[in-house]
Amino acid sequence: MAPASSNQPSDSKENPHTLLTNSSSVRVAVRIRPNPTSQQDHASHLKPFSASTLSVICPDSNSSLFSPSENPNAISSAVVAAAADVLWEYDSVWPQDSTQDHIFESEVEPLVNAFVQGFNATLFAYGQTGSGKSLTNAIASITPSDSAISLSDLSATSGMVSRAIHAIFAKLEETRACDCTQSLSIKVSFLELHNEEWVDLLKEKKKPNSAKSSSAKPTTSTNYCHDEVTIREDKDGRLFIHGATSILVSDAESALKLLAKGSRLRTTAATSMNETSSRSHAIFSLSLTILQMTAPMSPLSISDRSTIPNENRGLVITSKFHFVDLAGSERLKRTQSVGDRKTEGISINQGLLVLGRVINCLSEMKPNATEAVVPYRDSKLTRFLQDSLGGNSKTVMLACVSSLEADLPESINTLRYASRARGIQ
Repeated sequence: MAPASSNQPSDSKENPHTLLTNSSSVRVAVRIRPNPTSQQDHASHLKPFSASTLSVICPDSNSSLFSPSENPNAISSAVVAAAADVLWEYDSVWPQDSTQDHIFESEVEPLVNAFVQGFNATLFAYGQTGSGKSLTNAIASITPSDSAISLSDLSATSGMVSRAIHAIFAKLEETRACDCTQSLSIKVSFLELHNEEWVDLLKEKKKPNSAKSSSAKPTTSTNYCHDEVTIREDKDGRLFIHGATSILVSDAESALKLLAKGSRLRTTAATSMNETSSRSHAIFSLSLTILQMTAPMSPLSISDRSTIPNENRGLVITSKFHFVDLAGSERLKRTQSVGDRKTEGISINQGLLVLGRVINCLSEMKPNATEAVVPYRDSKLTRFLQDSLGGNSKTVMLACVSSLEADLPESINTLRYASRARGIQ
């Protein structure tokens, strides 16, 4: 969906944070990252106009941002001026002072509700390196407070993933307590896509670090089982990951421990922009199975599905919730990556480029069109996300941007990317 043509704030008193996207199958929320402590006094070049719109503030004409001789990340002033000439419109815009709690309630809790009712759900964060994806999702930075007893006990900085996991198990406990005609079970899996190879982060197999990069710090990676993990289709055309470890969990604490374990094995390395930059895309998945029974049974007797008599087994409903942490888009000149880091950066950008092409194709398709060929198979990332983008999944994209002048080129690219995603029918 194109940016709004007016540069005036909307007069609507409706709160888009509580509304579903009208025509798009992907809800898009933009979060402006709070400035780091060392840059609190820097001017902000992204200005929220309402709960669903923002504008780009063009720097002074003498800014080094427009001088290639001074700045390897330089951008044409005409590009910034064009971005500043429109009002960017999304399903919601979250300013720098937004709280994790408010973002969760508006963007993620509806996905949780859909998931426990049997719908597939996907939450993915997109943005350049250092734009606040980890701050928002926190899929790779689980803290001790994230394993708290309940959602209300989480810290103010806890990310969307830990909040969602706590909310999911709380809702399942409520269902178990009041409905004895359902058997509920959840399994988790955790994969990363590193250099176009799947890595099972919950597999116990380890291999020594073989990084030979000339970067300041080597890649952190201890878990490679990519030759065993593949994407396949079942007889009904539904995608599934073959060979991935899937572990049954009974509570939020168990799920979060597995998330923390896998996160420690995820591939990271230092670049000039980020001390612990993710060098891969990561996907943490919950798979819920709901077995409807023909007669009530006590909660104790249905804790193990194998104890349920065959004559009491009814409809089986399955749903999946994918938490997708996309590695940040990179400009090699700015990250100064060489060796393995350069190879990883190229692979990351290539996957995001294909994702962009898929989003473009979907946003340009007419409803119910069948003649267009969407290039899902051009990368493993888009193949995995096929059902989330073009299927019947409930999907939310959190586009993370920085308001700093130095980050403006990447922020504008992210805003464009998010606008196209919002146009998917």
